[in-house]
Amino acid sequence: MRASLKTVEQALAPHGLMRTHRSWLVNAAHVREIVPTGSGDFDLAIGDGGIVPLSRRYPDTLERLRSI
Repeated sequence: MRASLKTVEQALAPHGLMRTHRSWLVNAAHVREIVPTGSGDFDLAIGDGGIVPLSRRYPDTLERLRSI
């Protein structure tokens, strides 16, 4: 696939995917826990047992996830 992550993010946003890091998208429906890691960053525990980083550079994503 030859597209920027921003382009992919825009295409998949209506399906619940959010940008959490400069190289990560996550489906908000699969986030089970938000865990602070220090320095303003977080880890997201997702349903399959995986861990996804949430950078402090994406505060809007953090607020949206907290409101779900």
